[in-house]
Amino acid sequence: MSMTKRRKWTLAAYLVIAVVGILIIFPFKSIRSSAICANCLQHAYLHEKSWLGVTYASDCRLAQGHGGIMSSATFSPAIPQTDPKLYEEILGQPCQHCFKKGGFGRTSTSLIGTLHADGSYVEWHRFLPRVTVIEGIYHCYRATRSKDLATRTYGELDRLLPVDADEIWSYKELMDIGNRLKAVSSEEEWEKLLLELRSLKCE
Repeated sequence: MSMTKRRKWTLAAYLVIAVVGILIIFPFKSIRSSAICANCLQHAYLHEKSWLGVTYASDCRLAQGHGGIMSSATFSPAIPQTDPKLYEEILGQPCQHCFKKGGFGRTSTSLIGTLHADGSYVEWHRFLPRVTVIEGIYHCYRATRSKDLATRTYGELDRLLPVDADEIWSYKELMDIGNRLKAVSSEEEWEKLLLELRSLKCE
């Protein structure tokens, strides 16, 4: 065998070893997560595939129900049992979804095998007060059909806890008001809770 051919075979062997090493050290990753829209409460399942930190495929499937015990939703807060379409009915425009991730299932696949892990992102938990207040808005709107009160309550919520908030203020207070909104049966009761929202400060 000539020196040139020997060098080519050696380089080819090194290349194969390098490729195999890369495929072992840097596995393909698949992450399925459960998410909630922080504007309208639309639930969704997100699926992302990546390699070397680069996402090469993604999918978003809207679904308001729980996906079962093996679903990533198992590791998320309770999925609101409500109709996300109320957002458009109240505000007169389609929702520009802003999903906050909850539970996830991560699978890593390499030449030596597959590893799987389940867990939960903090996003959904951090914005749980916003989710709870919106649940309350939907309940109040169904009970009173007051778009004016619903719009104003959304406005106060956006002031106190916008969807892009870095810090969460008045967490306990918002959770409390959100839960009490779910028991409102009249516009007068709703107006009182709206006044409480207005009294809260972002500090």
